[in-house]
Amino acid sequence: MGDRYAYVIATGRTEIEAKKNALQAASEIKFIISNSSDDESNN
Repeated sequence: MGDRYAYVIATGRTEIEAKKNALQAASEIKFIISNSSDDESNN
């Protein structure tokens, strides 16, 4: 299956605020992994 990556770009009034915003956004990312045969049956 290989590696999966996600990038988060965030802004803030300061570097610390931007990092805090990025970490919050990253915590909300969900990876949904499904079997490819499941995907084909849903089309």
